[in-house]
Amino acid sequence: MLGTFRIQLVFSTLCENKKRFTNFKQNIMKNLLFLILLTLLFGASKVLILFLPLVVIAQVEVTKDYAGMISGASYQLDSAETPSFTNVRVGAEAVWAVNPKFEIKSFGVYQTPNTFIHSFFGVYRPDSSWIIEAGKIATLMGHHRPHPVSSGSHFEPWSLRQIPGGGLGGAVRFIPNSSTEIAIGSYLRDSVFEAQTKLKFNSFILGGYYQPETNISGGAITFEKGRVTTTTAFQNDKLVANLFLLTLGRNKDFMFFSDMGFGLDTESVEEILIRGEWGLLKSFELEKFEGLYSLSYTYETNSMNSYLFVHF
Repeated sequence: MLGTFRIQLVFSTLCENKKRFTNFKQNIMKNLLFLILLTLLFGASKVLILFLPLVVIAQVEVTKDYAGMISGASYQLDSAETPSFTNVRVGAEAVWAVNPKFEIKSFGVYQTPNTFIHSFFGVYRPDSSWIIEAGKIATLMGHHRPHPVSSGSHFEPWSLRQIPGGGLGGAVRFIPNSSTEIAIGSYLRDSVFEAQTKLKFNSFILGGYYQPETNISGGAITFEKGRVTTTTAFQNDKLVANLFLLTLGRNKDFMFFSDMGFGLDTESVEEILIRGEWGLLKSFELEKFEGLYSLSYTYETNSMNSYLFVHF
């Protein structure tokens, strides 16, 4: 009996050590991939000086990574032209938990041919209900948009791109539970100060922004419940944009989408609709890939469009 117990103990220890070693290797690989991505984005010298101590010494954890490709073509209905495009996007996010209440986050994204997105900020949680964040960060209005290190951001519709994204500043957020949030923030965007607010309640997210220097203001409201998601954004008396998504099918692998924009400062009724695309998405999953096919019609170009989207 004693011998059997010892054998089981040794076997259990070996399995636990193997598991720890496997996790260690995975963390090392993720950190190396993160370093390679940062090197491509910002250059080797900056990465070695700023990020290598964090990744190697502080054991930064890579919490998000993404790689994907979109290819599409437009078939003009009033001409014989068929313009096409392909772009590739890669990105990663890392978190350094300095202590249980404070962490440093950073992410980088590169999309061909020349799009770069970078964020670096600190997050302080004095208790379970409060978050204080500051740095080069996603604004509160950006919470209506998908995270840059994601497939949703790579395939982001026109309507969501009308909502302010990142800026230099900070916010104070009160989150008493998963369905409620009240937040205020201030940011420097395009060299202009901007104040923002956010209110989340159940299925609704409401946000607003105001620039005292330019007198530009706007907002957005997002509703998500069941198979329906919709976001409406506006800016002063100039623009209203709406994205409507409806998931279809027993397996929820089809989706109807409507992406529309209305110009409120146009001179004629015919010019009010400045953006319109309606179509159907079909998602698929493979062993290591996810993606979708899409067919749509675009109003402003009078064209039919086809898309192929594949990502890890």
